[in-house]
Amino acid sequence: PEKRNITLTLGVFFDGTGNNAVNTQNMLAACTAAHFDISDPDAESILARMAQEQMGVSGTGATSYTGGYTNIHWLNTLYKTDLPIESGQAQAAIYVEGIGTEAGRPDSMIGLTLGVADTGVIAKTDLAVKQIAEAINKFFVEVAKTVSVPSLKVTELRFDIFGFSRGAAAARHFANRIQTEDRDIINAIRYGMNDVEYAGAPAGKTRFIGIFDTVAAIGTPQNGLNPHTANTGDVNIVLRPGVAEKVFHITAQHECRFNFALNSVQPAWPELALPGAHSDIGGGYLPATRENIYLTRPEAVTVPLDTPLADTRTYRHAMEQL
Repeated sequence: PEKRNITLTLGVFFDGTGNNAVNTQNMLAACTAAHFDISDPDAESILARMAQEQMGVSGTGATSYTGGYTNIHWLNTLYKTDLPIESGQAQAAIYVEGIGTEAGRPDSMIGLTLGVADTGVIAKTDLAVKQIAEAINKFFVEVAKTVSVPSLKVTELRFDIFGFSRGAAAARHFANRIQTEDRDIINAIRYGMNDVEYAGAPAGKTRFIGIFDTVAAIGTPQNGLNPHTANTGDVNIVLRPGVAEKVFHITAQHECRFNFALNSVQPAWPELALPGAHSDIGGGYLPATRENIYLTRPEAVTVPLDTPLADTRTYRHAMEQL
């Protein structure tokens, strides 16, 4: 009998630096007591205390536990994975935790600051590759409930790739791995398809790349471990013609670019600057926060290394102004 042709599209969602939807979800679940309100201006400090008490993480290690969901999380949630098989179109989603983070573990200082090592940009693309086979397998398990899987033929495998911040850099690197037919991606697709007939490109094709404010900020020996440059080291973020059918980049119009050096996609691909700073564009803020910011001119003084902070003139002067 003639097989039913389908196009399978995998949505891959790379979260931003210090953003982890799993850790956010677990923290909010741990704070469901009646006294906790996520919209309370003091919610961040409450989450920080709970992270230390219940998760055993604090300071920089608790970054992903004390923030809100990003737009990557929401896009992942909204990605349609219930298309009727009769349409010949199917979609599945892969979520990749943000750079510097792992679910249930303290955030990594080296990953957060330099974007490298086990939780760095390239490592997150490796994690995405590992999830390809699992996502395809899971899709066929669901399909098998209503359709005979051997009766299907996957004529095309496509990717929709999304990312924010360093996650946008990971999205771009991942797209380049697809375009260059990375052997690990080919193997992952082959393993995921198992006995299902597959007639598409060995590493699939990218349909769409949607990214928010790409800031690779990779610290390498070549740039003196300085993440304040647009140098990306081994992370390949150049989006050449043919890397995807469509690319769209939304950037932060009012970001301080010394802190977040932008990796533009222009002139090859369209880019839209919207009002706001980095996380106004990609998300991750709590609904409301209380910040204590003192808009005073910085003061500096040179003192011996062993001088107590409280004994310095600048410290005393600052305290007088409070």
